[in-house]
Amino acid sequence: MQNKVVIIDNGIDDGLLCKDLETAIFINNSGKVRKDRVKRKDKAFQHGTICALILEKHCPNCILSSIRILDEEGKGAVDKIEPALEWCYQNNVKIVNLSLGTTHFGEYSKLNKLINKYVYRGLIIVAAVSNTGFFTVVDSLN
Repeated sequence: MQNKVVIIDNGIDDGLLCKDLETAIFINNSGKVRKDRVKRKDKAFQHGTICALILEKHCPNCILSSIRILDEEGKGAVDKIEPALEWCYQNNVKIVNLSLGTTHFGEYSKLNKLINKYVYRGLIIVAAVSNTGFFTVVDSLN
């Protein structure tokens, strides 16, 4: 069985993968889903690509898709997470890689409700722990 896995991050350089992405989209500043036509630059922040390479190595049968909500420096707005998760839900995705978080404690309540909403709907959201040791909201939700 092939699992659909969506990486919500800064996009994926599909030229570095062994197989094609099923879907590559981004969330624009209005919260709308659009086809992602941006090609990653060799020296750009490649976090989403690294996540994809790890998944491809350890889960070679998975079907990968990308939702870009972060810019080339890894910055983004928390408001883009909900349309990304809604797209996943509407497109029968079960596993979401969300290797990002926020240190803005004012966003905790909103993110907590949002993550719980989609987990309750059946999404499995895999979130990372901060590399810096700082408390980040998404990676510490229960």
